[in-house]
Amino acid sequence: IDKKGYVPNVFSPNGDNINDLFTIFGNAKTIKLLEIFDRWGNRVYSNKEFQPNGIEGGGWNGRFNNQYCLPGVYVYYAIVSFEKGPDIQLKGDLQLLR
Repeated sequence: IDKKGYVPNVFSPNGDNINDLFTIFGNAKTIKLLEIFDRWGNRVYSNKEFQPNGIEGGGWNGRFNNQYCLPGVYVYYAIVSFEKGPDIQLKGDLQLLR
């Protein structure tokens, strides 16, 4: 994976340990910032300085204020750093399924 990484567009945080966490995959060094917004622009998740690939649980579990978020489309924004070169910004949408 080049400096783009892989960002899934669907995840299903339903407790079956398959696609239960939304995160960024690839050869990134660090995810400097990951934010998730609902369709009204409310930030439902924010995390800084964590490892990619779901290591140590870094990523969104589909909850906001300890409540399950509704199924639907959400928007993400991320800043990702690599061993060499500048940081990159990633943004897009994702589908939360239950």
